Amino acid sequence: MKYTIIHIPTYEQPKIMKLETLELEDMQRLVGGYVENLILDCISSGDCYRGIHLNFNEEGRLDGLPPNRLFKRADGNVFDIVGDAFICGVNEYGQTIGLTDEQAEKWLKAAQNAPRTHTYDKKSEMWINRTVVIIDENTEYN
Repeated sequence: MKYTIIHIPTYEQPKIMKLETLELEDMQRLVGGYVENLILDCISSGDCYRGIHLNFNEEGRLDGLPPNRLFKRADGNVFDIVGDAFICGVNEYGQTIGLTDEQAEKWLKAAQNAPRTHTYDKKSEMWINRTVVIIDENTEYN
């Protein structure tokens, strides 16, 4: 069985990946450490554990990992991710599962359009942090 996820590397564009396994060790390898997740979308109202999860390095801030992107959680709060991350599904038993083709396309676009918290300066060849202000979900980002 193949597991479809959206891999979100810090300095690259998000991409759809198909994995043979999606065990804890695979997830830790993808984020570079212990895995923490936040809920991006609920399958049904009142059942937010089952749904679409964004997984990232639990100790990323403590380890000084570089900023990645901003994501809006299912509860409407915005969270800034540091380090590599990935999006997958979670079933009613709490098991990590792959995304359907439709989910993968939807969340790939969402990840590609998620505002970055940094920009690449070609002249200095460095990533520069920037301040991003989120007014509402209809705000256009540069």
